[in-house]
Amino acid sequence: MRVLRDIAMELNASPAQVALARILGCREVCSVIVGARTPDQLTANLDAQQIALNVAQTERLNQVSQPQLPYPYWMQQFHGKDRVVA
Repeated sequence: MRVLRDIAMELNASPAQVALARILGCREVCSVIVGARTPDQLTANLDAQQIALNVAQTERLNQVSQPQLPYPYWMQQFHGKDRVVA
């Protein structure tokens, strides 16, 4: 969460706007559902379209949003690591 706030400060935007801009920048995402409780919040969320994340910011967000592998997948990276293959 700290990375999101830091990038928001760099861009003079809200963390919500940065999160929406990140999702909008993903090729894999075909639509984004924006929820808002007030007209001002809706306007702020829609303004996320104007935010352009640079490569470094996108990479920082990618690093902190990587999902953790569930067991047994995280364990497989250690399995057989010390075996000698002839």
